[in-house]
Amino acid sequence: MSGARMKSNNKKETINLYAIQIANMLVPFAVFPYLTKTLGVASFGKISYIQSIVLLMMFVVNYGYDYFGAKLISIESENIKKRTAIYFDIQMAKSIISLLVILVGYCICLSGILESDETVALSICLPCVLGSVLTPTWLFQGMQQLSRLAVCTVISRLICLILTVIFVKSQDDIAIAAFLQLFPYMLVGVAASFISVRSGMIDIMCIEPSAKKSFQYFIESSHVFLGSAMTLGFTYGNPILIKILLGDQAVGQYAAAEKITTVLRQLFLPLIQGSYSKVCRLYQGDSSKEINIIIKNVFVVMILLIVFALAGTIFLSDMIFPVILGGEYHIKWMLVFLIISQLFAATSLVEITFVIIPSGIQSVLKKVYFIALLMHALYVIPLTLKWGGNGMAVSMIITEGVVAVIAFSYIKKHRSKCL
Repeated sequence: MSGARMKSNNKKETINLYAIQIANMLVPFAVFPYLTKTLGVASFGKISYIQSIVLLMMFVVNYGYDYFGAKLISIESENIKKRTAIYFDIQMAKSIISLLVILVGYCICLSGILESDETVALSICLPCVLGSVLTPTWLFQGMQQLSRLAVCTVISRLICLILTVIFVKSQDDIAIAAFLQLFPYMLVGVAASFISVRSGMIDIMCIEPSAKKSFQYFIESSHVFLGSAMTLGFTYGNPILIKILLGDQAVGQYAAAEKITTVLRQLFLPLIQGSYSKVCRLYQGDSSKEINIIIKNVFVVMILLIVFALAGTIFLSDMIFPVILGGEYHIKWMLVFLIISQLFAATSLVEITFVIIPSGIQSVLKKVYFIALLMHALYVIPLTLKWGGNGMAVSMIITEGVVAVIAFSYIKKHRSKCL
């Protein structure tokens, strides 16, 4: 693909992703106030707890393929036979992982460690894990076709929003509410599988699965997975830790702040997704100047988004939050701290997706996140016990800062490989 055409496709995909991402945020954000008011803080906390467990399982199923697979596809974007081979080799591994993860999930349900309503909710939600297999995000990203996937996500979430309003009527509707928050993953997965074949991204007539290649990709993706797995202690694991330490009420407060912070993180995604495959291709040649320009532009936009989010929270939240969330939620400063943490999270996101993984030094991620996790373990419990959700948010600022600094130190250490 020519440089001019690649640049044009990159800009078009980023613009499309931003337009769709805004819609993608508005749909779940529309149902958010309904759930917080209908369910109350405690029941909303239970839903967030179940969602955290299922999202942890989806994370395991994805196994780092979203980055590693996208890199492979971007390099072979013009060769449908090789794309198809990569697709089925990765899907073979993900299918096996998903079955094992779901089995573990039902063992948790039978163990009796969850409350009865949580057990029912989890057992109903576990099949949604298959959405991680059916949705080859890495294939769409490598082909710079994520906007198609994003459209499917908007439609599926809109469907589940309507169903939520119809079926979730009281604090007792925990199971159906949790299921409808996760069911979009299944709907998107079915649509994505159809589009993958229909649009010619893969050719089912060229199926040549290789157990050897599948295992090779599994090993190579393990660097990203093991590194990212260590982030669970300070990402998806946060609601679970708050549940253990402080109970459902505290989980509900933190989950509300986290949901709003997620909107900011989602605004980062089009910037990363629209440029990632291009950066991977640029690393195949000597294009350091163009890569540096992309990094600079992306980072500047991220900083502006963080500044606007921070200013809006400080000056407008006292007027807006009681109307949107109800009077039970007191999350202003918790949200401020979480937004500040995104400054460091944005820095490390750029370092990892535009430098570390494309340059082939992803093995350092295990070290980066292991050190950060050890640091996090030292202060997260004392801070959470002392200041509740605010303490957890402060711990996120420290930990995200540690990740950014350590990642930068490894980039400097491997300067010869990093353009």
